Amino acid sequence: MQKAVHTKFRNCSKLLELTGMYFEKSSNQSTGWFIFKILRAFFLFGLAFHQMVYILYYLLSRKKYDESTARSLVIFNWMLQAVISQSIFMYWQYRGYITRLCQNVHCPKGCPRTVVVINQTLMVSFSLFALCVVLCLATVSLSMSGNLDSALFDVGIFESFGKRFRFLSPLIQMHALFVWTSVLTFYILIGRAVQHELCMFNEKLKSVGTEFPGDQEKICEELAEKYTTHVELAKRLRVVDSTFEVYTFAMVGTNIPTTIFTLLSFFLALQSSCWLNILFALPDVMFCLFELIGLTAGPAKVHAAIREVESIVYGNLRIWYPFNDKLYQIAGIFIAHANQSNLGITLWGFAVVTKPLILTTMSLTITYLTFLLQVQYKDNPTTNATLLTLYNQTN
Repeated sequence: MQKAVHTKFRNCSKLLELTGMYFEKSSNQSTGWFIFKILRAFFLFGLAFHQMVYILYYLLSRKKYDESTARSLVIFNWMLQAVISQSIFMYWQYRGYITRLCQNVHCPKGCPRTVVVINQTLMVSFSLFALCVVLCLATVSLSMSGNLDSALFDVGIFESFGKRFRFLSPLIQMHALFVWTSVLTFYILIGRAVQHELCMFNEKLKSVGTEFPGDQEKICEELAEKYTTHVELAKRLRVVDSTFEVYTFAMVGTNIPTTIFTLLSFFLALQSSCWLNILFALPDVMFCLFELIGLTAGPAKVHAAIREVESIVYGNLRIWYPFNDKLYQIAGIFIAHANQSNLGITLWGFAVVTKPLILTTMSLTITYLTFLLQVQYKDNPTTNATLLTLYNQTN
């Protein structure tokens, strides 16, 4: 089984190792190398944490806020999310959760599309990070050339190590974003693996009674077997939820202000009509959308696959006709088990990630964005006010 798990998640393990913060000890690893990897992980975490604290201190100590403030807040929010991802990633390794998760979601006779889905998700992740690298290198080039005085850039946030080593800050941010992307990718992979296992189970559940039509005893045995399998899948899902609940809550909670300030920065870039500002602001919007979709779409599909069990059981007439008391009891217990309110990937255990929750999050983001835009343009006269002024002057 260990070999099968390693084969399925081999590319995912390579991605985590590329972060430089992966230190889970293997059987053929020396103690010295293990300690070195731990120290390296803490060193990289310290650099990212120092960068985040410096940006926060710089923003709080400023006495003037202009168009570049929105962009600075965006960078701070990305660093905050990256630091949270790094700390949770290190905690997962300390507790041995990563290995446990891979073993937990692996089914010997599971969905054959899981490996394909893993590779597709990794390709999207690498493409996203490649865009991050291009942006960070462009920032370094502008910083070294002294042309970073743009309306959306505040040079001061890149001077955590002084003006001479200004180029180090974008590189630290690039690595922090790579860890953020890798942890989010791992989260998406585990969620999609669980989703495909549940979908494959639902397809098998639809065929209950087709092999032995009219034989109520055989249908009872088959449905009871499917119920046992679903209970096992639910246990696996609870392990996934107990691991990801804090991460999901933290990332969704920080995604809202990040998206708000990112859109505000993008609108300011459009207003400036500078192609350089728009070029740097547009990818941030893409990253926010990618994060929101990655955090919520997979868990919402998992929840939908769980709730689909009820409609499948109710829609199978071979279970309900002709009447069989034992079969009715099994079906009722099956439906009650599938309709548990807390069965799914939750936000710290108090709210299951569902499609209505996604709509609520988007509505909240748009509401606060509208408020900020009203504050931003409160000093600009509206068209009606301008017309009213002209009318009063003529009279």
